Amino acid sequence: MEGFEEVRTLADLCAQSDAIVSVCPPHGAAQLAETVAGTGYRGIYVDANAIPPALAGRIRDLIAGAGGDYVDGSIIGPPANESGTTRVYLSGTGAESVAELFVSGAADAVVLDGDFTAASALKMVYAAFTKGSAALLLAVVGAAGALGVDEALRAEWAMSIPDLPARSDRLLEYSGRKAWRFEGEMKFISETLERAGLPGGFHSAAAEVYRRIAGQVDESFPVSHRRTLTDLLNAPESPSFDPTG
Repeated sequence: MEGFEEVRTLADLCAQSDAIVSVCPPHGAAQLAETVAGTGYRGIYVDANAIPPALAGRIRDLIAGAGGDYVDGSIIGPPANESGTTRVYLSGTGAESVAELFVSGAADAVVLDGDFTAASALKMVYAAFTKGSAALLLAVVGAAGALGVDEALRAEWAMSIPDLPARSDRLLEYSGRKAWRFEGEMKFISETLERAGLPGGFHSAAAEVYRRIAGQVDESFPVSHRRTLTDLLNAPESPSFDPTG
């Protein structure tokens, strides 16, 4: 593939790279950073994962301990297929130079002022609403099914909140497949809110919703089977991921 070069091991990648951008499931961010630091990497490490500011600080210390430089990052938007749809937020010393690496790509780099973890903080509060409200809607649909009023709820939504029936159907597809990633992210958001002096219970509950779905829904999950979601949400034995990596 044009523009790509095969590298067989992470150690080789670290040895050949001036800058590394880490993009992985949030619960794996710390382990990946530890592995990179363990190679003695001395370049620029950009953690662009959905992680809390406190973890971003620990990762910075890991990278600095190996002799590298840390730039905090986060991504908001879909896969960057065209300009104007996706932002890569960057903060901290070196953010301006990292932003230059994205000039010719489809993602728009935005440098934030403030604390060096501003990019991670922004992602936490942004996803607190987007994925948090999605978990709430999933729980509502599941409860309506358990109580036998799911069709009545959809009929009322069609009259009073007309966008919700279609949105709930899309969530069954999208969040069902992504739930294994979202559980850890919700726990991170809960931690972030609590450190800011706010209740973290909303997103602890959201993490539980995603935990119950994770590992049980594949890409063929039928959106018409809303009762199936009720069954999934009443399966407390569902697997759980360790957000610390």
